[in-house]
Amino acid sequence: MKKSNFDHVAQYYDSNTRRFLANSDTGEAVAIHRKLWGPGIETPAAAAAHINDLVAQAAVSALGHEPSSVTDLGCGVGGSLFHLAVSWPHSKLTGYTLSQAQVQIAQALATQRRLQDQCEIRLGDFTAVDSAQPSELVIAIESHTHLPSLAAFFKAARQHVLPGGIVILVDDMLAGDGSGLTPKDLTLLDAFKRGWRMGHVPTISQILDQADEYVFEVVEHKDLGALLRLYQPWDRILNWIAPPLDWLGLAGVPRFANMIGGNALTECHRRAVMRYMMVVMRCKT
Repeated sequence: MKKSNFDHVAQYYDSNTRRFLANSDTGEAVAIHRKLWGPGIETPAAAAAHINDLVAQAAVSALGHEPSSVTDLGCGVGGSLFHLAVSWPHSKLTGYTLSQAQVQIAQALATQRRLQDQCEIRLGDFTAVDSAQPSELVIAIESHTHLPSLAAFFKAARQHVLPGGIVILVDDMLAGDGSGLTPKDLTLLDAFKRGWRMGHVPTISQILDQADEYVFEVVEHKDLGALLRLYQPWDRILNWIAPPLDWLGLAGVPRFANMIGGNALTECHRRAVMRYMMVVMRCKT
C-alpha cells in the first residue's frame, strides 16, 4: 500500500475506533464489522460475533482440522482473533492493523482476556511485511477493499498463507459483473469509497476469476447478504443526515466520512448493487 493510502486509512481508524466502540452494542465481540442475524441470533452482540463462527466452521471444513496458526489481515481491535483463540486454544494468532489506536486497544483487551501469549497484534501494512511467518489460515474481514487493487490483496495473501492453507475473504462486493449501474448507483458507490477510504471495490466475478490467477482454488463462496438488517432505525436517520454532509464536503472528516460511507453502502445493498460475500480459497502451491 502506498504511504498516502496507509496514512489515509490509519487516520480514519485512529480517529473513529474509540467512538465506534463507545457507541457499539457488540459486547464481548468488540466488532466494528457488520452484524449478521443468522438463525437463532437474538442480540446485537451475538450478531456481531456470528461471522467469526461462520469463518471458524468454513476453515475447519476446508482444512479438515483446527488451524495451528491464523493471520488476520486487518484485525481491527482483535475481536475475531480473540473469538477464534477461545475456539482454538492451541492455535497461534497474529493480527495486522494500520491503526496505532487499534493496536493499543487490542493489546489491552488481549491482556484483559489473558490471551496475550496466544494473540499478537502488529502495527503495520500487511502488504509490505517481508518476514511474516505464513499461517494455515488467513482471514480478511472487511479489510481488503482498503488496498489499491485486488491484485495487491492476492499477492499479500500468498505471502501470509502456507501452501495448502486456507484464505477466507469476507467483504462487500459488487453484484454480477458491475455493468448496468445507473448514475444513482455510481454516485452511491463513489460516496461509499470516499467515506470508508476504499481503494477498490471488486465484483464477485473478479474475485473468483483472479483467485485462479494467483494460484488459489475457490473452495466455496456464499452470499451472506440475507443475514444483514438494512432497515434499522439508525439507517433511516442516516439516510437523511448523510447526503447533506457529503454535499457540504465533509467526507474528509473521519467522523462524518463514516456516516457518508455507511449510508451509501446500505443504499447500495438495498438497490442490489452490492452483495456481502464470504469466499473460501485454498493456496495450491
